[in-house]
Amino acid sequence: MATATYIALANLTFTGDSSITFSSIPATYRDLVLIVTATSTSSQTYCRVNGDGNNGNYFNVQMRGNSSGAQSSSDNPSIIYVFHADGDNGSAIMHFMDYSVTDKHKTVLVRSNAGTGEVGAIASRWANTNAITSIEIFPNSATMDGSVALYGIVS
Repeated sequence: MATATYIALANLTFTGDSSITFSSIPATYRDLVLIVTATSTSSQTYCRVNGDGNNGNYFNVQMRGNSSGAQSSSDNPSIIYVFHADGDNGSAIMHFMDYSVTDKHKTVLVRSNAGTGEVGAIASRWANTNAITSIEIFPNSATMDGSVALYGIVS
C-alpha cells in the first residue's frame, strides 16, 4: 500500500482580515488538508467552497464539548463550521476528501479546539459534484489574525 504524502500548496499568515481564500486549487491530488490557527473577535469561524453561499447546499453534523458538558446538533446552513471560539484562539484541521472528483458530493471532516477549552468534531457535506477549486475561511463577523496552510494529499 502506498504511503500518503502531504504536499504544501500554500501557507498564509494574516492580520485583520475578514476572509482568506485559496483559489485556483489544482485537481491533481486525492484529498486536501487545511490547517487553520486563528484569533478572531467573532464567535464562529466558517468555510465556504467555490464561493457557494447557497443555503441548502451544506449539511453539518457536529459535536462539541468543554468542562461544562457536551452537545451535538445537525443543520443545513450556507457554510461549513470550522471552530467555535467565542472571540478567543481557535484551531482546526479540515480534511476535504475526493475534492476533485465530479461524480459525487464532497465530504469534509473537521477537528477543532478553542482557547475557551472547547473541542469539536464536524462532518460536513457540500451537495455539489463540482471539483473544489477554491476554499474561503472567514469569521461570522469582525476580523481574524492567524495562519492557514493548505496541503494536497497524494497516495
